[in-house]
Amino acid sequence: MLVALCSLAALLFAACRWQGNDEINPGQKNDPLATSGDSPGEDAPPAENTPYMGYEFPDADYGGYEAMILHPDPGVIVWTYTEMVVEVENGDVVNDAIYRRNILIEETLGVKFKETRADMEGVASILNRAIAADADDYDIVFLSADKTGAFVTQGKLLDLYDIPELSLGSPWWDQNSQRSLALAGKLHMVATPAHLAFFGQLWCTYFNKRLIRELEFENPYALLAENRWTYGKFFEMAKAAAMDLDGDGAWGINDRWGAYINANLPNGFLHIINESTIHVDAAGIPNLKSPSERLIGAIEMIKQYYPKNDGIYAPSDHAMFQGLGNRGDFPNGNALFFMDNLGTINGFRNMEDDFGILPVPKLDESQESYCTWPGSWGPLLVMPATAGDPRRSATIANALSAITTDTTLPAYYETNLQRKAARDEDSLATLEILRDSVNYDIGLIYGWTHLLSGYAANILKGAGSESPAAVYEKMEGAARAAIERTMDELNK
Repeated sequence: MLVALCSLAALLFAACRWQGNDEINPGQKNDPLATSGDSPGEDAPPAENTPYMGYEFPDADYGGYEAMILHPDPGVIVWTYTEMVVEVENGDVVNDAIYRRNILIEETLGVKFKETRADMEGVASILNRAIAADADDYDIVFLSADKTGAFVTQGKLLDLYDIPELSLGSPWWDQNSQRSLALAGKLHMVATPAHLAFFGQLWCTYFNKRLIRELEFENPYALLAENRWTYGKFFEMAKAAAMDLDGDGAWGINDRWGAYINANLPNGFLHIINESTIHVDAAGIPNLKSPSERLIGAIEMIKQYYPKNDGIYAPSDHAMFQGLGNRGDFPNGNALFFMDNLGTINGFRNMEDDFGILPVPKLDESQESYCTWPGSWGPLLVMPATAGDPRRSATIANALSAITTDTTLPAYYETNLQRKAARDEDSLATLEILRDSVNYDIGLIYGWTHLLSGYAANILKGAGSESPAAVYEKMEGAARAAIERTMDELNK
């Protein structure tokens, strides 16, 4: 199965397409989609079934150099895989794939991987101290998305477009992140499959197959294939599934719920329905935009369901679920739907019912594509300004991303797809959609919309009665000033 998944993973990555404008920003210094003159053919589309998406190791030997990776500790992000360096094979599919990937790179490039791990705040603090000391301590750093913007505006990160050895136009790099996060022709952070926590952060919808059959509902995978997996259909099914099983007239953990949802999901609601309060123009300049009529209508539709404890859309942090964890009672078969990130699947190992995986629904059938959100903790690759040899670091990072496509990525797929009925081909299609449809929150990354990004969430959670337009108007001035400060710093 792993061999087949390796080939499938390669095809999935080769099929990666940006949902929207396919043109790179004209203001960009280097076009990462163009073939690099320094590495002929490396950025060209790979031939079908070529190993590692067509990647070929460069003629380089770094003589045993210790390549240091700084990244989040696996003990912190407990719901997904975050390992980058492992010492031995132990029979675990993902562990062993990481080991073999690293050994291949180490032996071919003449390096030895070392790592420093910390919690999210700790990674940022460690990197800050190293840069302040002008220390060349780290070659590759994975920062949580919400920490990267401050490093950029303080001049602490390299512009990745200046390092051709990264080969950013190659299919093993996430092209969505480049188009979403480049500003004024510069790119300081990029998403890559090399760190598997990137996939674990992507939001999705789980559904209970037993309840689908018992309630004689439409097959959710058919809804997805026919472009009918929308919020309207989601609410229709959730309302029909919810039932006061114990007959006490109140909703509790002994009842059957239509849907549980992780309490953080409303923070990404705008991006999941493909809306934003930030527009980056063709020159790479960001501008605020007021809430669209579509967004206002979406909030009005969804808020009628969200805060009510009527068996639908119950936040997973609700007091009644204490002791059950953030997955609510879904693993016990007491909910039709559960919305959370992909890494949550690791908590379903003992679930008796079969389950399937879908994207988060579209707002309606007119929405061009399904969208997912990596949250604020999604790890992005950055390179510190104090890197002693950026070209060497970039060569190593490029190899990590490329070799991952045929090693750790298919192992991750295989491990997740071995969870009960989630190993079917329909779930594979969902994983492709998730990977191919990430919406990055550039306003959150740079701190422009920390005031604005929560307005939809607050309204959905019932924390405020003001309209989106009124909330936007109140916060617009501060957000515009924040954008102006960022661009002033970036242009220095």
